[in-house]
Amino acid sequence: QPVWHDRRNGYVGRSVSPPAPGFAGEVLQCEIASGREISYTRPPRPGIEHHFLVLEGELLFVSEGARYQLREGDSLRIKLFGETRFVTPAHCGARYMLFIV
Repeated sequence: QPVWHDRRNGYVGRSVSPPAPGFAGEVLQCEIASGREISYTRPPRPGIEHHFLVLEGELLFVSEGARYQLREGDSLRIKLFGETRFVTPAHCGARYMLFIV
């Protein structure tokens, strides 16, 4: 299970179920430190599905201006087409599972 660190953004990701030929989905366990913002101008593929399950903390997910405030136990299923942002508050980070299809 590969793990990668983006220290500049306070992000740690672990590939729980990496992409493989013949399979559409991927599972990541992700952590973002408190008071961070990570932005993407577009998804790797228009319409890619993201399924979030927040395990700990708080995460504001913004997709094309729509804001989703997620807390422990919350989930979100969304298709991505444009700009996205992941934001954690100053008082806590977030640990979540991300299922990508």
